Amino acid sequence: MLHGMKLYGATTVGQRGQIVLPADLRKDRGIEPGDKLLVLMHEGGGPVLLVDADSVTLMLEKTGEALEKISKEVAKTTK
Repeated sequence: MLHGMKLYGATTVGQRGQIVLPADLRKDRGIEPGDKLLVLMHEGGGPVLLVDADSVTLMLEKTGEALEKISKEVAKTTK
């Protein structure tokens, strides 16, 4: 562990640009064939991040629900 991060190993980029996620990572995170991962990197460079697309969708739905509740509360106080 390094600052709360677990090293799962290394992977190599193949000739077609593909990588293989280490089996322990797939098992720990429940990643199955066909799952969608978002590949993110800051415009200025830095680490490449893989994010489970379903988790992002769920987070955005929960954020939308929370914002809707806040909006309704604000509307009540401004009347």
